[in-house]
Amino acid sequence: LLVVFVFVVVMYLTGTNISDWDSEQPSVAAMAMYGWIILAGFAVLVPVSMMMWFATVLTVLDDVAPWQAMKMSFQGCVRNILPFIVYGLVWLGLSLVVMSALMILVVTPWTMLTVYTSYRAVWTEPKL
Repeated sequence: LLVVFVFVVVMYLTGTNISDWDSEQPSVAAMAMYGWIILAGFAVLVPVSMMMWFATVLTVLDDVAPWQAMKMSFQGCVRNILPFIVYGLVWLGLSLVVMSALMILVVTPWTMLTVYTSYRAVWTEPKL
């Protein structure tokens, strides 16, 4: 959401319209600027996602305070960074392949299931 917001603000400030991209090519500088904005958005999105990944489950199931749960979630994701990256790439691939309407029916339930199973794998004593 942050990436979309920043993208829209920059497009407004630069006077760029996406519909103009069909008729004329945007300049290389404008495309580079949008690329940097998207990278900056991901630089914010990834740590926030890591903080939120286990936070809800830790708060509900283990009675951990919310801020402490976010810290623990970030630490758990850092300790398991390779599975986190692979999961993110698979999720991105599924999101690109599955159409928007089907995403609600396929990717969202899959995400909810994997949040719980990853919680069990990282935070409970008997490993799955």
